[in-house]
Amino acid sequence: MFNQHVFTCQYELSEIHQWIEQQQTFVLNIVAQWCTDCTEQQSRYIDSFNQQLTNGGIEFAQLLAQTDKQVYLSEPIQRFVQDLGGHGFPRTLLFVNGVASETSYVEVITEHGLKALTEHFIAIVNATD
Repeated sequence: MFNQHVFTCQYELSEIHQWIEQQQTFVLNIVAQWCTDCTEQQSRYIDSFNQQLTNGGIEFAQLLAQTDKQVYLSEPIQRFVQDLGGHGFPRTLLFVNGVASETSYVEVITEHGLKALTEHFIAIVNATD
């Protein structure tokens, strides 16, 4: 079953939609409970990733899409994930002013990979200011 401690920055889909409607800039990490890359690999570094993004002025949220493989928590979550590139977890995306601008980062799970992704996202956001 879902372990609250694994996904420390979890938001509901309605909250993510609010951020999009408010044209906020943020990073969204879409995860699945069954995915060991999410629960065992990436989760070790996610708090540091979040802190680095926050230091760079970017909000961070996680969305739990599935607890069981290939079974989405709801139809709206399934549509949302498919609109953003489909399955493949964890999927990390950058939204700039409410628009998904970087969506192809799947399975970035190492400390080095997440640090590089943070730097990349911060550079994109700074270039749009």
